[in-house]
Amino acid sequence: MSTEKTKVSAASPRSQELQFINVSGESITFTVKKLPLGRVINLLNAVQQLPKEIADLDKMDEGEILQNISSLIALAIPKFVDVVVEAIDDKAITKDVVLNEFGLDDIMSTIYSILVVNNILGILGTIKKVRALTTTPQAKPAVQIG
Repeated sequence: MSTEKTKVSAASPRSQELQFINVSGESITFTVKKLPLGRVINLLNAVQQLPKEIADLDKMDEGEILQNISSLIALAIPKFVDVVVEAIDDKAITKDVVLNEFGLDDIMSTIYSILVVNNILGILGTIKKVRALTTTPQAKPAVQIG
């Protein structure tokens, strides 16, 4: 019987402070914090509301992304901003602030911090392991001879 230790991610910080100069030239500082379970549920519900285009983004090549960029920006970005605002535990960072004061590099840095602080990649790996344990192997059809 093998035992596997479950590592608590000590490498993941509990919070991360971000600071950047917004499009108006002013400094914005806020902290991305590790989210409690209730907020994670809210965040996952917001992610489910994202348009299909975002879910398929990783399957598109550069040409397809460029071809669909107008619909991605018009439809997906405002909903995606809702997800980011939900994940940031700071009342000063609203949808309006993100849409009007963040640059593309700022939003990408924010998303990266949300993923790191909340150990999203580690969680996804654990979910895959749980799914592997809970899937039942398909019964092989009986082979009849003669």
